[in-house]
Amino acid sequence: MSEKNTSFDLTQKSWIPVITQDGLYQEISLLKLFSQWETLREIQAENPPTTLALHRFLFA
Repeated sequence: MSEKNTSFDLTQKSWIPVITQDGLYQEISLLKLFSQWETLREIQAENPPTTLALHRFLFA
């Protein structure tokens, strides 16, 4: 039986939904979020509770 890699690197993989200063929607990694924060307008998930959870995670 083959083993599948079930890991997900939260720092390297793109998963945080953001709106850029240009108004474009993107998913970015944690490293990109913290290194390029000045080019972002907001963190914007599909619904407000998810956006709030992302804010709480990032402030922790």
